[in-house]
Amino acid sequence: MSGRLKSLLLGSAGAAALLLSSAGIAAASTNEPAGNYGLTSFNDGFGGLTPGWAFRQYDFYEPLSGITGDDGKKIGAPVFNNQHIDVAVSLNQLIYTTPIHIAGGTVGLTVLLPIVYLSTHSDSPAFVHLKGNGLGLGDLTFGPYLQFPPIIMNGRPVFSNRAELDFNVPTGSYNTHKDVNQGANFYSVNPYYTFTVLPLPGFEISARTHYLYNSQNNDPAASPDGSAPGSSFTAGQAWWSNFDASYTVTPGIDIGINGVYFKQFTDDVVDGKTVKGTETTSLDIGPGGTYAINKTNLLWLNAYFPIIAKNTTYGDRFNISWLHIF
Repeated sequence: MSGRLKSLLLGSAGAAALLLSSAGIAAASTNEPAGNYGLTSFNDGFGGLTPGWAFRQYDFYEPLSGITGDDGKKIGAPVFNNQHIDVAVSLNQLIYTTPIHIAGGTVGLTVLLPIVYLSTHSDSPAFVHLKGNGLGLGDLTFGPYLQFPPIIMNGRPVFSNRAELDFNVPTGSYNTHKDVNQGANFYSVNPYYTFTVLPLPGFEISARTHYLYNSQNNDPAASPDGSAPGSSFTAGQAWWSNFDASYTVTPGIDIGINGVYFKQFTDDVVDGKTVKGTETTSLDIGPGGTYAINKTNLLWLNAYFPIIAKNTTYGDRFNISWLHIF
């Protein structure tokens, strides 16, 4: 969403400014770049230590049923009238584990590229009718990581962790005449740290915490009313955490609960001026599970349901992820 639109909403019928940032990969957002918002969960702190390649595919569907203001309530008429945004994403990740070791960890490299379908519709009359950018590629993400070997106690792993430094580059589809784009049209730096703790046999707890810093968008998208957007827009800094707990019910099958908490801690900036009340907060929680098909193929299933949603989109999300180790 353009900074111009957010300024319009600030003055429309008392509606709060929005941050159109989905709880998923944020490909539905023109304010935040693609990011791992809940796409990974169980046993996330573990990773390959042997040199070689792996491929992981994430597919998710997110039928977003509304947009919330700073009070956490859906924004309705006269600004929006039953606004829907449907997001379908296929995210492809290539992973390479190198033979290089630093500080006791194994160096790896990863590249991610999403394919995104966006559809929007709302009822008339409404002040704002958002326009989606259809089918296209999202922004490219790449970066190095350091995977540490698990700590073993009493013959079983009890802790494993990894650190990664990702860069998002604006290669995705972006149309200044659309409000919801696959690409963000700016660069971002997105480091994270993830760990898994196994306090008891068959029981694991994992968490992955990200930090996000965004560069300036010098060509913001147009507003739905056709008015000119601001000349520049910078999304606020944010952090978020994917978290989960699961239990092995039978060898190869784990079930549990997963969630993601997102917090934008600085406001957006439009034309060099801070726009107050634009910070996003969201919490999504739901059930999930993993299935070890064999030694080289793993499957994850996750569902997320909104608990808290402030200045963001609102809706359920369903993920399926497959990992193949070559």
